Amino acid sequence: MPDRLQASGGFDSYVPMNLLTWLTAQAAGLGLETDMSPKQAGGVDKDADPNADPTVAPYGMPPHPANEAYAKCMAAVLMKTIGMNLSSITTSENFQWAAVQIRDYFGYHFGEPIHAPYKPNVPKFLLPPEQRVTPVIVPAAFRYRMGLLELAIPNQACAVVRNLDWLTEVFHLGPAEQKVLLWTYVVNCQMPPVIEGVMSEIQFCNEPQAYAALSLLLDEPESEVAKCFAAPCRLRGMRLIDSHPWRYPLTLDSFFQSTENLTDVLEVVHYSRSGMLQRLSELSLYWSMLPDAGVPNEQLYRWFKPAMAEACIATVNDQPLKAAHIAELVWWLIGYRLPAEQYEPLAGNIDFVTIQKTIQSCCMVRSQRDQAVTQLAVMQALYAAVQ
Repeated sequence: MPDRLQASGGFDSYVPMNLLTWLTAQAAGLGLETDMSPKQAGGVDKDADPNADPTVAPYGMPPHPANEAYAKCMAAVLMKTIGMNLSSITTSENFQWAAVQIRDYFGYHFGEPIHAPYKPNVPKFLLPPEQRVTPVIVPAAFRYRMGLLELAIPNQACAVVRNLDWLTEVFHLGPAEQKVLLWTYVVNCQMPPVIEGVMSEIQFCNEPQAYAALSLLLDEPESEVAKCFAAPCRLRGMRLIDSHPWRYPLTLDSFFQSTENLTDVLEVVHYSRSGMLQRLSELSLYWSMLPDAGVPNEQLYRWFKPAMAEACIATVNDQPLKAAHIAELVWWLIGYRLPAEQYEPLAGNIDFVTIQKTIQSCCMVRSQRDQAVTQLAVMQALYAAVQ
């Protein structure tokens, strides 16, 4: 940790700072920046264990109160937004159960007691007949009450806001992509996962219907929302999200699946934009979508399509990947569906993690240059990785 850091947000000279002072200044939005050496990725203090491997996470950075407070406020904003649009984005049958959860979430705002179900998290059809009581909430009255909510204004002086702004600037993200990252982070950092529970109640028949609903929640055009998830999905390619619009059943929470990378890169106090990018690149060294070695093969076949399941099985068993496996992995990671024959020269010469890191690097580099992530660019990167 440098003994002296230059403060650019109200200070004109170098001032001595310890780690606590510097973190406090970061949370206060002073915009401190300094050059970062490769071993200082993500805010690693030089007084830490000298034998620690800087490429192995987590670094042990505890959640910052400013980040937690911001996420809590934004969770309420998101829940209110869903409530205001609930009758427009879900069926009348699913409306009631989602509305109950939202009503109970804001119960303290209205001074009402929370009505706990007989058996929490048990689907209605599994309950005994006497407990299958459908609540009656009038959509118009519910929306009116949601409109009366006065929520606290989130304090944006935190690492999450600054890092999200940096990601947007460095990768030339659009407003819809920025909002997807923000709401994905908010949904997945809340415990218990109340918002995710509400979203799981909201189902869609197809992707266009889902994009229409997301357009209302994000306040962005449907075409821009579709670009966030359609091939090439660069947010998924960079391992910031793990959302897949082809999940079944297709529910609202399918579009807000996070990765450990997103949480880490947003919450850690970075010295600079280059430090943030360096850490994001390093995180993929240990974070992977690979399952544990003990997962039964039949379970993988239930989770994935055959080619994807076989790719996971081959990797866990240290077997070479076939062309069909590589094609399935590329589709899963970025959404491009190409014939397996195009990957024949790569078969047996590239592994699961290398494919993931190569696609991530390709998406990051081309996004920094404000270039589209084309099929040709992905193929060239994969072939270059085995040379």
